[in-house]
Amino acid sequence: GHRLGGVTLLACGFWQMDSGIKLYAIKFNGAGSSQENSVILGYWVWIGFVVAMLVIGGVYFKLLRSEMKSVDQNDDGSKEEQVGRTARISGEVDEEADA
Repeated sequence: GHRLGGVTLLACGFWQMDSGIKLYAIKFNGAGSSQENSVILGYWVWIGFVVAMLVIGGVYFKLLRSEMKSVDQNDDGSKEEQVGRTARISGEVDEEADA
């Protein structure tokens, strides 16, 4: 529900911007010009890039989260071992391990 509403609003915003570029060109006598076409093309290329990054980022983090869950499920270590492993992975120094 919430995600679908967000995607719908985003699509409506993309459509509004496209319409706004065309209306701006009509108002200032640039309708159908090569400049208008290049602005519209540039706009849609940018939107394509942003949407691709959102999709790729979403898939990447979903896969990363599922990988982390599978690692946690396969590992039967105690909570303290998991915290120590997380600290080593994140680059923090474990004082007990140094002693």
